[in-house]
Amino acid sequence: YSYSSGLQVRLRFSTITSLRADVLLVDEGIGAADAEFNSRASGRMEEFLTRSGTLVLSSHDPTLVARLCTTSLHLREGRFTQATLPE
Repeated sequence: YSYSSGLQVRLRFSTITSLRADVLLVDEGIGAADAEFNSRASGRMEEFLTRSGTLVLSSHDPTLVARLCTTSLHLREGRFTQATLPE
């Protein structure tokens, strides 16, 4: 069978977030899907955090990072800086 790249993203994300795990690693590539899926995926990530506790998120979207994360590590010009996000 051959799935479109969008369907592959949905299938992987749904499968991974349905498992019981201590840590979820997410690349912002999930944002490449349509708005409806992104909305459901965001809610599902929040549910995962409630169950599991740790999300490692790679993103260029400061709004998404602020909503889902308590601490961030910024990479600028090859150097890392740490920032605590507002609650």
